[in-house]
Amino acid sequence: MEFNPHGLIEQYGLDLAACLINRCSPDRLYVQTENLAIARAVARRFVGCLEEILVDRREIASSIHEDYHLPASVYDDSLVDAAIIPFSRQARETPPPAKSMVLLAENSLSYKSLLRPGRVHDSATETRAWLEQRFSDIEVWGLLDPVFVARLALSRLAGHRLPEIHFRVGQQALDDIYVTGYRALISYIVVLSGTLNEAVK
Repeated sequence: MEFNPHGLIEQYGLDLAACLINRCSPDRLYVQTENLAIARAVARRFVGCLEEILVDRREIASSIHEDYHLPASVYDDSLVDAAIIPFSRQARETPPPAKSMVLLAENSLSYKSLLRPGRVHDSATETRAWLEQRFSDIEVWGLLDPVFVARLALSRLAGHRLPEIHFRVGQQALDDIYVTGYRALISYIVVLSGTLNEAVK
């Protein structure tokens, strides 16, 4: 997917990911991505909270250190407190070793597969199975499920001609942007979190 650091998906998805990661108060965080804009967007959410951020390339580490004054290094596959994998799961066959993990992915089980046939290459079920190789206590959240999309479409359709409906339904969509259960499995973006399974450490 094309990454827009100020887009709805990226803002709400990365905010949720950061919230889930912050529950374990990590000192060292690994961000798995080759995309500088994504790495910087994640790093901004942890300024002042980390002892070190680990990334996949030296240029990314330098940019984060210079702009956010966060100690940054290249990841060496060692165990870290936490890891975030934003839209980059398929770069590894197995999850990296981390005590806690949060993963963001596009979902081919969503409406986006109808709009972009063959271009959404991941799914909520495949992503969960991949994460379960090393992690347990999996939580699955969704963003932009069909209910959200329908409300947003209705709000925009109402527009300035029906302002009461426009604002009320638009606000209902934003109030319910994060979903769990079956709605998460058919959302466009899935956010999964898990804790390291001691048996496969």
